[in-house]
Amino acid sequence: ANAWLKLDQPELVLETLIADPRLRDNFEAVTIALSRSAEVPDPKQVLDFVGEDVNRRFSLPVSSKLDLAVLMRLCGAPDQAEQIIAGVRESKENLPLLAEARHLMGDDDEAARLLTTFLDGNPGGKASEWLFLGELYQELGRADDAQRAFDHSLNLLTAELPETAFSAQPSIPAQVIK
Repeated sequence: ANAWLKLDQPELVLETLIADPRLRDNFEAVTIALSRSAEVPDPKQVLDFVGEDVNRRFSLPVSSKLDLAVLMRLCGAPDQAEQIIAGVRESKENLPLLAEARHLMGDDDEAARLLTTFLDGNPGGKASEWLFLGELYQELGRADDAQRAFDHSLNLLTAELPETAFSAQPSIPAQVIK
């Protein structure tokens, strides 16, 4: 399963895990299956593998709890999904994860709110987080907000680049240019 994971083949990851029912009781196998559940054609297969009681059988990290919430939503159990999300605190470290989960669950308004809250309180936000916010705003039809987020992402990316060969060249004095 790890080999398929490295090759970014979520369907084959799941197929490999399902082939051995004993892996249902393996923490690593369960968290891997949960992490790929939004990428497989039939998320119900993931739920069948991990079991609806997975949250009681394992002490799942926040990322896996949110993966489980997304899975429950994809499998038509929105109330269970909301119950799982309600158990995740809106802390600085959890806000980007919550935003991604909300996006995967189709709630882009809430995803944008969570990510905006995170970025407002985290001036050192990453370019990828600003890019994600721009994409959320774009999906919500907020073109101006999306453009501002995209521009900020680009500014962060270019600020990390070394000087280019062109900018490092000494300027040519005006009298030389005729």
